[in-house]
Amino acid sequence: MTKNHDMELNRPNAVGLQKQPEVPYLVLIRNFLEAVVSDYNLFLRRNEDTYDAWIGFSERKIQYYKKFMQKWVLEDDSMEKQIIRYEKLTAEPVEQFTRMIEFFHPPTPVDQSRLESIINQAVLEDVKPTGIDVIRNFGVKNRRKLQDFKHFDENHFNHLESELDEEFEGIGYPRRFAA
Repeated sequence: MTKNHDMELNRPNAVGLQKQPEVPYLVLIRNFLEAVVSDYNLFLRRNEDTYDAWIGFSERKIQYYKKFMQKWVLEDDSMEKQIIRYEKLTAEPVEQFTRMIEFFHPPTPVDQSRLESIINQAVLEDVKPTGIDVIRNFGVKNRRKLQDFKHFDENHFNHLESELDEEFEGIGYPRRFAA
């Protein structure tokens, strides 16, 4: 098993990773707005934090997100895959991790109490421009709100969502900042 973001899709005309029909895929997706804010925080480890930097960064990420969603989620292919939404994973981690484990048909049932214990002991690596804070026993949860983001601008977030209308509709993500 490997974890991959298929980052080659960032390059113009790139097709990214080749799909392997014999391999089952577990595809973790996240709403673009939360994903791009999170990714921007990683970007800040090596770059200056300005409003213009944020706008340029978020605009550049739209094409990658479109390509990723079209290829791994929306494309009508015969791949054996399970789509897991980050939002559901952080809201109901035991249920979603159980789904993921059962997708691979283990020989024994999932030990729910052990799984819950593992989830509760999960460590958070909080990436900041100044470094990484490690928080033990954080669990699996989403702790951020978009409105708390330093460069939050409802008009820009509406614009980002409108650029992804087709993908949001196909995935079932609601538009939250529509004009």
